[in-house]
Amino acid sequence: MIESTPMLPVEIWYQIVEVVDDPRSLLALACVCRSLNDWVMQTFARYDEYCSRVLQTADDLHSLRHSFRETPTLPFFLRYIVLEDSLLLNFAVEFVGFCPNLREIVIRSSSDPPPPPLSLSMQMRLVLSQFKSVTRLHLMFDDFATFKDLIRFICAFPKLLDLTLVEVGYARGCACVLEQVPVARTLHLRTLHIQDSRDLSLYQCLLTAPELSKSLISLTIHAEDHLFRDLGNTTILNDSSNEGHLGVSPQEGQPSAPMLARIPRMQDSIARLTNLREIVFYFTIDGRKDVPGLGLATVLSTISPNPIETIAIIYECVDSSYQLFGARTPAWMSCFRSLDITLTSPRFSHLKDATIILASLDAEDVRYLASPGRVLPFEGLRTRSILNFAVSDVPGPAASDQFRWTKLVNADHARREDALPIPTSLGMWMTRPAEILTSLRHPDDHREL
Repeated sequence: MIESTPMLPVEIWYQIVEVVDDPRSLLALACVCRSLNDWVMQTFARYDEYCSRVLQTADDLHSLRHSFRETPTLPFFLRYIVLEDSLLLNFAVEFVGFCPNLREIVIRSSSDPPPPPLSLSMQMRLVLSQFKSVTRLHLMFDDFATFKDLIRFICAFPKLLDLTLVEVGYARGCACVLEQVPVARTLHLRTLHIQDSRDLSLYQCLLTAPELSKSLISLTIHAEDHLFRDLGNTTILNDSSNEGHLGVSPQEGQPSAPMLARIPRMQDSIARLTNLREIVFYFTIDGRKDVPGLGLATVLSTISPNPIETIAIIYECVDSSYQLFGARTPAWMSCFRSLDITLTSPRFSHLKDATIILASLDAEDVRYLASPGRVLPFEGLRTRSILNFAVSDVPGPAASDQFRWTKLVNADHARREDALPIPTSLGMWMTRPAEILTSLRHPDDHREL
């Protein structure tokens, strides 16, 4: 009879768990037995508590430093960090090389007092380039000294794949195309999320980075519709200071002559993205604005034939007194017809899924669309059997981020029980389109109207 080798005492197993610095190895240990599983889960919970902090002050940095000393394996489990831009340099210099599994960095603007615009020094560039594990970057309300500093900051992360830019700006100079800019050739983004209520020219230029035409597969734009109406003509900026210009000088630091920087139209910037498969547009609705979507329809109607397979257009009502259907019915139906004609044109011959979402509507609007015999909008998309149409309302005084998806309609007007296709860009951190579409995929409640 062959006897099995005696097991190690549980106390020794616990000591092993304490010194394991690799998350995958810990998960493997969790599969050994129930006792180790419970211990590993407690370990992960402890690390999550440490790693979920937002770094806002020097005291927060000191606390993180103390946690690293108390728990030497903690840096190996740090997957994401949220910090204010005033702490960026100190964090980067002190912790570079200590967080080998850091995947995601969120940098948001300090509110009190407002920091000076970020200027990227050579030291900062060298330090940021050592964060080789970071694949996701989110810049929230950050201001840079120049467009050059913004681009070099983004390109400093060598493995960056997913980028979120929310109300990002620069103080001096102007934006320019990036096709001939050497540093921009290192940008190989997979997904890009843009949110801005002021101007889109910065992002139009960003999309001209040479490698994005082959690497970018998903794009989300959260903007006001009037910005799309202003994109019909190419903008020309006079860069007299040259402080924001890149790539004109043959050598770094050499002054360049004044020039006219021609900013491409948004439709042209999108058209050059030959590998783009998913695109999401998000608009808010309130009584102070015109019906959103007409500007978008104009831009999409002039875009070149493209390989886009999935498109989502989200309207969220942020005015509780606003009704889409009633006095505004003709305007909204005209907007929907324009989008329907555009999305069923040969320009979008590769389109497989078109998701239209009307979120946080007045209950009367939901009943209007769901009433028997009602002819739903987007007839062309329904005919092609590629329409996913979702309507939500928020009953009573519920908060605007609580949704109850009430009706899902496909091409034959039957209710869909399966989840709608969710673009890959919706993994982006803390974005409103992501919240809405995720709640659509996992609805809290379905009910017939």
